[in-house]
Amino acid sequence: MTSKNLQCFCCKEYGHIAANCPKKYCSYCKKGHIIKECRIRPQNRQVQAFQTSVIVHSATISVAHGSSSGASSNLAPPAATYCTPEMVQQIVIVALSAMGFQGPSNEGANREGT
Repeated sequence: MTSKNLQCFCCKEYGHIAANCPKKYCSYCKKGHIIKECRIRPQNRQVQAFQTSVIVHSATISVAHGSSSGASSNLAPPAATYCTPEMVQQIVIVALSAMGFQGPSNEGANREGT
C-alpha cells in the first residue's frame, strides 16, 4: 500500500494518516488541535484541589506539647494547606465512623435484615 492510498480519518484527505495530519482538528471541541491536547475534554482537565485553613488554638498546642506557656514557637507549619478530594472523603468516613455509622459489612447480611 503506497502513501497515496492512505486516507486520513481526521481530514479525509489521501496521502497521510491522522498522526501526521497537517490540519489539526479536535473531534471533541471542533477547534484547531488534536483531541489528546484538548483542554476542555474531561479526561484532560486539571484536577481541582480544594483548599482549607487550619486554626490551632494556643491552649491545644500547650496541652499537646506539655508546655505551660501559650503557643510553642518550635512547631513547624503544616506541610500542606489544601485538601484533595481523597482527604475530604477520608475525613467524612472517619467522622461518620465516630458517630456510629459504618459501611456495609462483609458478613452476608444486608440492611433489610436477611
